[in-house]
This record gives sequence, structure tokens and C-alpha cells, in this order.
Amino acid sequence: GVQTCALPISALLEHLEPRIGSEPVVVLCASGGGPAALAFASRHPDRTRALVVAMGISGPISLPSIPRIPGLELLVWSLGTVFWRAFGAPGVARKMVPDAANRNRLLADGVATDRLMQLMAANWPLVPRVEGSNNEALQFRERSLDLASIRAPTLVVHGTADTNVPFEHGERTAPEDPGAEFLRVDEADHFVTFTPRSLFDEALGKVL
Repeated sequence: GVQTCALPISALLEHLEPRIGSEPVVVLCASGGGPAALAFASRHPDRTRALVVAMGISGPISLPSIPRIPGLELLVWSLGTVFWRAFGAPGVARKMVPDAANRNRLLADGVATDRLMQLMAANWPLVPRVEGSNNEALQFRERSLDLASIRAPTLVVHGTADTNVPFEHGERTAPEDPGAEFLRVDEADHFVTFTPRSLFDEALGKVL
């Protein structure tokens, strides 16, 4: 729930403390990682050196649940694996990036293309995470976050044409934090970190 979504990050830092020390860290989140990162920055200002929110959820949102149909999981996994491996980056881009101009920009950038395929490899198959994804969809319907208490330097990046996480989520995050930089990317969709990649990388470099 709202009160516990920052716990995995703080627990991870405690686990890694013997190796990385107790210095503040840069917290970077994207999409559905928004609530956990924002909650952490709010509740642990002493551990947050900077916060980067890319197309992140910052408040209530209605997300579809994923049906769990016994017997079809293997089929879905097989078809999905065949699709993204057989059709490669062009096929994945056609499926994931709706705008043709953004899609062509992504495919013309070798680094962005590699990142897209790495993202697919890291997130597929979805089957083991169905229950977690559905729990997130339930929790996010009435998500309330204390954005005003965030004090770390913050970079918010959001595309105006994002149909997965509406642009208003980026607008909601930035004004609440007087130290926030809001990078509005006109006509960019949910893959704003890839299209245009150079714009995001340059802004990120200033934070890091």
C-alpha cells in the first residue's frame, strides 16, 4: 500500500550498505516505479541525493488488470517470445511505439534500439509478474503521495503524447517540488527516454 511502497528500496540499501556505504543515492524510476521512488524520496530525504522520474505515475490512475487463464500461460509466453525475437527491433517498435515519427527516430538510433531490446529481454515473460502487476493496478487506483515533502533535486521527464501514463502525472510531480526541473517533451510517448534518447541522456547527465 501507500505506506509500504518505499520499503523495498530502503531494505535494499540496508542490505547493500556494507558494500556501498551509507551515502545518499540517486533514485531513478520510470512508469509504474513512480510511486515507490516518490514515496522513498519523501520518507528518506537523508538517503536521497537526487530523484529522476521518467514518465512516472504520481497519483491515482486506472490500469487494466491482466487476466490469469490457466493453460494459456505457456502459449502466451511462447508466442510473445517468438514475436519479439523473430521480428526484432522493428517489430517490437511497431507494437510498443504508436507514433511513426517517434518509432523511426528510435530505430535510427542504435543505442536506443539496443535499450529497447534489453528492456524486452528483462521484462519478458510477464507471466511470473501477473499477480504483482494486478496488485499494482489495484493499489494505483487511489494512490496518494506526499510530493510536497520531497527535498532532493528532482528531474521529471514526461512526453505530452504519453497514452500509458498521462502527461498530467509529470505536471503533478514537478510543481510540488521547488527544486524540480521539468523536461516536457512535445509529441513524445511513453518511450520518452528513447525518443529522443539524446535529450534524456543529456538531462540525466546533469543530475548524475
